[in-house]
Amino acid sequence: MMTTIMAQGFRTGFRQVRLFVLLWGWSLLLAWVASWPLISWWGQTLAFSPETDRLLGGLHFRVIREMTGYDLNRIWSAFLGGGWMVLLLSFLLGPAISAGTLQLISAGFPRRTLTCFLAGAGEYFWRFLRLSLLGGIGLLLSGFLLIMVTTAPQSMAGKAGWEKAVILWTVFQGILVLLLAGLFLVVLDYARLRIVTEQSNRVLRVLLSAFPLVLFRAPGALWIALVFSCALGAVLAFAAWFPGLAPSPGWAMILLVLLVQQGAVMARSALRVGALAAHFSYFRGISARWAALAALPPPEAETEEGAVPPLEGTVVSTEAEAGKAPPDVESGPGPSL
Repeated sequence: MMTTIMAQGFRTGFRQVRLFVLLWGWSLLLAWVASWPLISWWGQTLAFSPETDRLLGGLHFRVIREMTGYDLNRIWSAFLGGGWMVLLLSFLLGPAISAGTLQLISAGFPRRTLTCFLAGAGEYFWRFLRLSLLGGIGLLLSGFLLIMVTTAPQSMAGKAGWEKAVILWTVFQGILVLLLAGLFLVVLDYARLRIVTEQSNRVLRVLLSAFPLVLFRAPGALWIALVFSCALGAVLAFAAWFPGLAPSPGWAMILLVLLVQQGAVMARSALRVGALAAHFSYFRGISARWAALAALPPPEAETEEGAVPPLEGTVVSTEAEAGKAPPDVESGPGPSL
């Protein structure tokens, strides 16, 4: 069952071209916002550094590394500025994107993709925004509590002088934080699914009920998230390693790297659509199963221990059960033989 659902999710994600192209446009907008401070720094650096003339002949990573090494403060400022802008834009418009995508999935991908997408974004935007805000607060509090709990062994190992143990524990701590963040993302997805399918307005109640749903009642949700996360990690790893595999730094190679990067962004959008489609199919299946179990009649009451069931064809009086005493029977001589 799970294999079929995930296979259908992969097919759905890459078949809905209009939807993942729309998400690809959203990713381009985020990339432009994030890179705008870096673009301004790049323009100023190219204008005043004579070593950048070598970049006219192609892409030289050594020159770029030297340029960034001389001005780390401005690089960090550009990165932080772009990161905060992306976080703000994602927080404000991300719920609308998720709402429109889930509306298309629940409607069965109608032909009017943009109309259905905008209708879902307008209908569920405020509820999804509150859900993201509550989920973000919960993630911050849970992450802070997790770090506080796991810091004590790290400090003890540091006082004992175990440097390797400190490094390993720090890596383990980072893995726990990543797993916690992934759990919150899956819980948010299933809370959004419940809002769309059940038309619920109780955002906090839906969010809290999504935790036992994902952890205990629907464990397949974590497997779906794991498989699609591995596929996304493979795509992003290939896109990150491809520039290092470039045999020549010419402009043709720069164009090829750009195409590979944009292909990875489109594949990420398609995988996101496929993951949501798989989650929706799985949630709909288990919801139908729960409804069928709830509709079953209760089991018949068992007979008391030692009670003899009535013989077939005998009539059992129910007057005593109705609260009426049986009529008196006059005693008399028995029948004459």
